[in-house]
Amino acid sequence: MPDKSAADLLSIQQLEDNRRTLSRVRVLFWILLPILLAAAVLESFVWMKSIRRKPEPLAPSIDDLKKPLPEIPALVLSSALFEIKKTAVPVKPPVETAPMQVATEQVQWKLRGVIMAGNKRASLEDPKTQQTVWVSEGDRVGNFVVKKIDSNAVLLELEGKDYEIRI
Repeated sequence: MPDKSAADLLSIQQLEDNRRTLSRVRVLFWILLPILLAAAVLESFVWMKSIRRKPEPLAPSIDDLKKPLPEIPALVLSSALFEIKKTAVPVKPPVETAPMQVATEQVQWKLRGVIMAGNKRASLEDPKTQQTVWVSEGDRVGNFVVKKIDSNAVLLELEGKDYEIRI
């Protein structure tokens, strides 16, 4: 009988260790397999039960609509709720302001349109030349400065006086 070397003995020992480990894995597999199958079957029954459940209606049934409405208790309001109390309130005297001058012969521009989105812009037309100019607040139009742009009017300033052009 030939002598077995140390390497051969080591490889035989590794093979036996591998066989033992494989047998342990097989035992665990056969123990866990029925447990996992039972859990899967139970989960499928729960899932099927939730599918078979009748869904809630989106709207009330006709029978529910035919039932009388529940009574709502009457709300009693005290008459003091509607009493008018007269108290003296100090009235501020009206502040006298100079009337706004509406554009006349001095202002020859006509307001044709206004864009209020983003940077406010107004379209002014010179009736003599029929040339249209788009302006923003702070721009100059001839001798005038565009002071303010509203949705239906433009305020122009000339030598300290304000002139309003309306659509």
